[in-house]
Amino acid sequence: MKTSLAAVACIFLLVAARAQEGTIDQMMAEAVDLHEVNDGNRNFEGFEKLKALLDRVEIVALGEQTHFDGTTAATKVKLLQYLHGEMGFDMLVFESGFYDCRKAWQQISEGEEAGMALGKVLPNAWALTLQSGPMLAYIDSAASTDRPLEIMGMDYQLSFHTAKHHYLEDLEKKLGESEAFLPEGELWLHLITTVELLLAYNRKELEKRDTQRDKAYIDTLIGGLGDGDDDAFWKQVLENLKLYIDDLSLDEDTRDEAMARNLMWIKDRYPDKKIICWGATRHFLYNSQETRIKNPLIRLLMGNFFETNLCMGNYVKEKYGDAFYTIGFSTYGGTYGFGGVTTLKDARKKSLEYAVAQRDFDNCLIPLGPGADGFISRPLGHKYMTNNISRVMDALIFNREMEPLYIDSTLHKRIDPGFYAEKDQ
Repeated sequence: MKTSLAAVACIFLLVAARAQEGTIDQMMAEAVDLHEVNDGNRNFEGFEKLKALLDRVEIVALGEQTHFDGTTAATKVKLLQYLHGEMGFDMLVFESGFYDCRKAWQQISEGEEAGMALGKVLPNAWALTLQSGPMLAYIDSAASTDRPLEIMGMDYQLSFHTAKHHYLEDLEKKLGESEAFLPEGELWLHLITTVELLLAYNRKELEKRDTQRDKAYIDTLIGGLGDGDDDAFWKQVLENLKLYIDDLSLDEDTRDEAMARNLMWIKDRYPDKKIICWGATRHFLYNSQETRIKNPLIRLLMGNFFETNLCMGNYVKEKYGDAFYTIGFSTYGGTYGFGGVTTLKDARKKSLEYAVAQRDFDNCLIPLGPGADGFISRPLGHKYMTNNISRVMDALIFNREMEPLYIDSTLHKRIDPGFYAEKDQ
């Protein structure tokens, strides 16, 4: 009897494995071979599949496992060039400051190099690496054409460099157009101090301040602005400032909702623009409450984040439906990092990454479907999740071998010469 049961169980497992293999084959038949991706590679053979896949898509969200995945960054740069050059996507929205990226784009439009402008507002991992070099060169080359790749940001946070040197000055200049604004008034001076503490990320001092007073004053400032396009932008800047104050002074986690609101503001303000989003995959997930990290300790350390917080993708997907398309990334093995390097274990046999690695692709985009169910996968921080990946994103880009990010020291020296002067002493 036991032998018979064991035989039945083996047959069942064999049939299930073959069925799963068959559904993977169906899914992989739709895969897009991305070929070599490093060094700004522009071999777009077979990329026509993307045109059919993204035919009705208005917002493509390009994620990443961590902010330190070099091959992922290179792949995103290659896709960016094709999406802009061949498919009409003409705006690039970073998971970075709403004000800061607009400032950088103004500087680029006036002739500043993209590397110098974006290197002051984006995280170093996105602007000061060898992998980002082809992206910066592409933005420069497109800036002088009749179809530039316009830069925006969707985060309420402020960058240290650009915000420190321009934010208050630009805000005061804009508010100066309103007769109700008093540049030497007590409320304005109080708000200036609060912003300076935000830039210093000084939570301890912020918690002591009367931030409700600041927020009420910001509402007054918003009410004093006009109805033009520039006024609309600054109203959104001030709405972001209120949320950022709450986040740091009251420890409220409103960032994903704020990024969603900023992205929706951008899309609604520029309805004819097709948008590429650049950020962490975890922000772009929809149905994100279904996400389950396999390791219980990591899940606990994260505070069961996905079960208790909505990611920005939920809000955007709810509003735009299939016009919003999330692409995650994963890898079979390799290394990642920026400065320090971490070695990844090869993908487990029960993982989607292992199944894909049995095919001939080194780098490919896989539209996700029923074939992805039943596999674990690791598109979030290189940690395995157990939920159905096709329920939280639309496609997965597979890189067989991950490489770390490498600093572009030449550009870094130009932006931050003091850093190297201190090291040389």
